[in-house]
Amino acid sequence: MRKWLKRWLRRLAAPRPAQLLATGVLFLFFFMINLLPPTVVDLETNPDENDMKAVMHPMIDVTIRNVYRLGPPVTEHHHLSPEALNQLLAEESDLVLVEMNSGERIYERRIDDLSPEMKEHGRFGISPDGTMIFYEESAGGGKTILETFFQLNLDRLESDAGETLKALKIGIPVRSWKEYEEVLKTFQGYAKDQEQ
Repeated sequence: MRKWLKRWLRRLAAPRPAQLLATGVLFLFFFMINLLPPTVVDLETNPDENDMKAVMHPMIDVTIRNVYRLGPPVTEHHHLSPEALNQLLAEESDLVLVEMNSGERIYERRIDDLSPEMKEHGRFGISPDGTMIFYEESAGGGKTILETFFQLNLDRLESDAGETLKALKIGIPVRSWKEYEEVLKTFQGYAKDQEQ
């Protein structure tokens, strides 16, 4: 073999320690990169802008619980980007964060009104013992009593406002918190404890 080839082969066979270390580090670096899962979208293979946003800004599950003065809460579920969540919070200043964990936020909104279910099925009525009640009427005609108030003087109520007593026995629907308070205030004048 030629001399220059022998010298070249000797240099390859016995590398210097620094060269050996650099070669080993580079080998490990490239080996580890290939083992790790991709964390960023490769722009050459997937140039779609929406996919980039999804990787860079994960979506957040947002639950908004609307809590009413009377009636069951109503829950809304949304799947929002961080930008959309910030916009929602800017527009809805009455939302209060009640729970937060990775990827999920629960907000609560207090609404000074009856729940939609109470507006549809809530009624003022009278119990068999003469107590004023607020109940929810079910589809089958059953009643679930939600609140009890005071004993009514039925004799006085019938003599003053007989039609009102009949309406109370049938059930007086209310469509807002304001109506609820007005009906309650009207009948407080007929409470037995008001007569003393």
